[in-house]
Amino acid sequence: MEAECPIKKKSVPIIESEIKISHFGSGIEAVCPGHYLSDYALSLNYDIPKTSYVDRDSKLSRNLDPIIAGKDVISEEANLAVI
Repeated sequence: MEAECPIKKKSVPIIESEIKISHFGSGIEAVCPGHYLSDYALSLNYDIPKTSYVDRDSKLSRNLDPIIAGKDVISEEANLAVI
């Protein structure tokens, strides 16, 4: 099963995990291998690429959608663009 990722503009796999955080979200979560150790471990099991979408200046990568590319990751402008 796959879903469309609006930020990456491509299909991404939907996988089942033993790691569940019941007090957070809907039960469907993004896997961010570069952000969380548990996600990194999961990425190894499913051969999920470890891609960083943030550059050394804390800006969203220029490889992303032009609406968000180059924006500061903690800015309100970036958050609103993603939403």
